[in-house]
Amino acid sequence: MFNEVFRTHVHLGGAGFPKITIVIFYALLAIAYRLAFRRQIRSTPYALLRIGVGLLFVAFFAEALPLKNEIISSLVEGIPKLLSRINIALYLWFFFVIV
Repeated sequence: MFNEVFRTHVHLGGAGFPKITIVIFYALLAIAYRLAFRRQIRSTPYALLRIGVGLLFVAFFAEALPLKNEIISSLVEGIPKLLSRINIALYLWFFFVIV
């Protein structure tokens, strides 16, 4: 979510960091988050969060594809990103409202 708001991968890429370094950094952050909040994550429908984060990674990798058609590129990146946001919103709604 932080990356979507501030577009840090674009700024880091412009500063000369390779895409793989940025992906590894985000993966390490995701692992740290999972370890820190594992009890809370287990008490909720974890599948929604996993699907949401997985779709977000699909969108992130789709952005790196060298597609020449801008419409197809937007769809390949935008649809997983939209579905990811819906799944994460459902997860958070369940976690904060229902539980």
